[in-house]
Amino acid sequence: EILYKLNNTKPVTEEYNEIISDLFKGKIGDNTFVQGPLYLNIADNISIGSNCSINPYFKCMSAGKIIIDDYVQIAMNVSIVTNNHDFYDRAVLTIQDVHIKRNAWIGTGSIILPGVTIGEGVFVGSLAIVAKSIFYGTATKIENNAVIGSKTFISHGCVIQNRAVIEGDAHIAGGTILQTGAIVGPQSFVSNKLQIGQGANVTAGSVLTKNLGEGEVYWNGQIIKKERYDAIKMSAVIRRKS
Repeated sequence: EILYKLNNTKPVTEEYNEIISDLFKGKIGDNTFVQGPLYLNIADNISIGSNCSINPYFKCMSAGKIIIDDYVQIAMNVSIVTNNHDFYDRAVLTIQDVHIKRNAWIGTGSIILPGVTIGEGVFVGSLAIVAKSIFYGTATKIENNAVIGSKTFISHGCVIQNRAVIEGDAHIAGGTILQTGAIVGPQSFVSNKLQIGQGANVTAGSVLTKNLGEGEVYWNGQIIKKERYDAIKMSAVIRRKS
């Protein structure tokens, strides 16, 4: 009833703000703006910090807790899911909390699945899927200042460390670790349980099936040093200009 009333009340009015406060039982910080319509099942399990911005069509399956820290920006049509059904016994509801940390930015149409933590300062690009498989007990963690491109899929048990970049349409399989500053190019596939070293680069359209060491580049089906890759790129630029 409260949610229906909210979704049919003019935003940025005193009445609207009172309904928001009543819906979240006061678990919403100062200077936070939530723009309806919203779709929630258990608002009591959602807490939102101060100075946040949540845009229309925000959808939450919140049988588990959803914790949104201060200064988080959530774009239009974002979904956060904390509950699913057991693969073998679908009458069993599985629940794992979601935590979006301070200053994160979740792009339009993104889906955050159960058990995920989005790190401080992380940008999740539009239409990204940040996932954790229901078969495993480990969560996907995207750490501070990582960048996740549009239409990206990150599977269960992955760790995306500080300043790592996953560009659009990439697929990161379960248990993979991207170390600080690593880059996965667009339309790439990274196989499960791999380590991509600090500052390493998986170039666009690659299929990576082996570990990549610090500063190494996976290009054209081979692992090369960054210096050689930079020389190849420079040579290509020179040929184009000539």
